[in-house]
Amino acid sequence: MMSDIYLNQHGIEVSKDGGRLTIKSKDGQVKYLPLSYADCLIVTASVQITYAAIMAVLANKGSIIYIDNNGDIAGELGMKMGKSRQLVRQLQCYSDVSKRQEIAADIVKKKILAQRNILSVKNKSLQNSAIKSVIGKLSALAKLAEGSKSIEKLMGIEGVAAKAYFDTFAILLSGGAFKWNGRHKRPATDPVNAMLSFGYSMLEKDVRRAISTAGLASSIGFLHELNYRKDSLVYDLMEVFRPTIIDKLVLRCISLKIFTESDFVISDGKCLFEEDAKKRFIAEYENYVGQDDDDIEMSKRKRIILEAKGLVKKMRDLEAAEIKS
Repeated sequence: MMSDIYLNQHGIEVSKDGGRLTIKSKDGQVKYLPLSYADCLIVTASVQITYAAIMAVLANKGSIIYIDNNGDIAGELGMKMGKSRQLVRQLQCYSDVSKRQEIAADIVKKKILAQRNILSVKNKSLQNSAIKSVIGKLSALAKLAEGSKSIEKLMGIEGVAAKAYFDTFAILLSGGAFKWNGRHKRPATDPVNAMLSFGYSMLEKDVRRAISTAGLASSIGFLHELNYRKDSLVYDLMEVFRPTIIDKLVLRCISLKIFTESDFVISDGKCLFEEDAKKRFIAEYENYVGQDDDDIEMSKRKRIILEAKGLVKKMRDLEAAEIKS
């Protein structure tokens, strides 16, 4: 059994002791973790990890992910190399304009349909005419994305859909404790945006691992351009799950009043979780992503892996179709 281990308290020391990791907190408490469980260490605070512990995690084909104070993934240690044949196929699909556009269009279509489906479920009880109008608009944009022959146009369609979708949050959150003044990413300026942004970082680490499991190269995407600072494929696959996992989770947390204004601190126009609230949000995320999805008996985390493997199949099918023609 493998699991995510969060190191989210300042002063933690991690060392190797035989076939296990020793995790010692600042107050002297010690926990032991078999190396076979150390699939991923997620560092969100100032901690010390010995060289021997790092080497043991990497030798066990695990990874160590560092998340900064803003909730962004700052870096990752671990094997990222994909399988050679799949890497060649991935690069060929990126280089072939028609193949790249088909894969990118599928990503945008899935994201927009997911946004539409969330609003459709919410509007069953609200019966709001403005939301109903956006639902129709998203359906039309999904069809437009499917037939698009340009990456630039796809990005434009995705942007229009995202704005229309997030504009409805003012209605969805009206009357509640949190207000919505639009999507603000860098920095997040209010609690809702802070939850969304931090949630997307949690999603990113699971998408990264799914890409690795599927033997793909995280640096070669299809919707997003190659970027020396960002792994394009990670952001491609994240698009599919932003609405279905993070947006739904945040709306659920707000509906159940799991967090209040006191769980956030705003300084210099930037809104961040308080430390204890951050830990609670991580727990909510891990519980939520481990649950079965609404329409299939499979956890959301496994569905992310299935999506990455589905991309491998998509590229293989495109290759096979080319050979036949």
